Amino acid sequence: MCIRDRNYRFWLAKSKLINDWEPLFPYMGQGVVPYMFPVRINENATEFVNKLSDKGVFIEMPLNLPFYEAKNLIGPANRFNDAEELAGNIIGLPVHQTLTKRMLQSIYLHIRSIYEV
Repeated sequence: MCIRDRNYRFWLAKSKLINDWEPLFPYMGQGVVPYMFPVRINENATEFVNKLSDKGVFIEMPLNLPFYEAKNLIGPANRFNDAEELAGNIIGLPVHQTLTKRMLQSIYLHIRSIYEV
């Protein structure tokens, strides 16, 4: 098992402990090397990322908003509502191979502290 896979499984296990968290990919295909652990949260992703940033934890939002402002896409009258809704509620937790289990646990504890406030 590669380190990224191990870290992905760490987040998969921890996501089950947080109410209203839904992993986008609860199973990985054979040979898949994950870039991040995408999870759908039941709140605004930007606000959640900012709360973590205030604690010194920087994570990614795998989808960016708003799609309808991209010049090469269809205009505002033809919005991508499903994609926009997903983008507003998905965060990407890190699985990089340089992260130790201690680092992952620290990030997890910061996440838990947001929900305990």
